[in-house]
Amino acid sequence: MIDKINILNSGAIQTAIALKIVKLDADGKFNPQAGITRTDAAAMVSQVQEILKRAATNQ
Repeated sequence: MIDKINILNSGAIQTAIALKIVKLDADGKFNPQAGITRTDAAAMVSQVQEILKRAATNQ
């Protein structure tokens, strides 16, 4: 079964990829149904925190 990404979410997904919050798999695909580790989740949170810090200092 091929998972389809809802078009309404595609902008948010592209932004998350561009900001390096999420990563593509080895085949260069985004798999929203794949499980993630705590380490992966922590890395995502850390990246968002860094982005927010940079945005706050640029105002």
